[in-house]
Amino acid sequence: AYEAIRPLMPPEATKVLKHLEKNFILGKLRTLGPVHMRMPPLFPPQVWSVADLVDAGQPRNTNHVEAWHRRFKSVVGVSHPGVFRLIDALRREQKETELAAESLLRGQAPPPPGRARQKREEALLKLVEQRPMMTVHNFLKGVAHHPDGSTKSLAAHHEEPCRSQHRTRSITV
Repeated sequence: AYEAIRPLMPPEATKVLKHLEKNFILGKLRTLGPVHMRMPPLFPPQVWSVADLVDAGQPRNTNHVEAWHRRFKSVVGVSHPGVFRLIDALRREQKETELAAESLLRGQAPPPPGRARQKREEALLKLVEQRPMMTVHNFLKGVAHHPDGSTKSLAAHHEEPCRSQHRTRSITV
């Protein structure tokens, strides 16, 4: 996919592309005399590839970790807590975590995801399943245009203007 979108990027994006190549896609280029070799990337595609993660049934992001940090910050109540306030908050969090673990061990199911999230997951799974029959460009467009959980066909989805709050800049081929 990277090879398909790299030529579409403006010259101003060269620094960003080199950073992505070195750390996420190709790895760092090493030269030892006449020999050129690439070291593996710091974060290889197997770690962050949406398609691979969806295929494996793994979460695609760290939203759950970010949500925990946000919730913990509200539990503590201040940005820079004192030692005793932090210890009390950690004890409360430990107790809540143990209660949640016990309920899972008793066989209680975790709370189901919300309807909107479930629709997004289903739409993305459907898109990943259709990937072998799609061009790389259409697959990337589909991933970019399915954040709302829409299950419209890709062709119909791309003919309509983006109506979400967050506008995206489209790349024309």
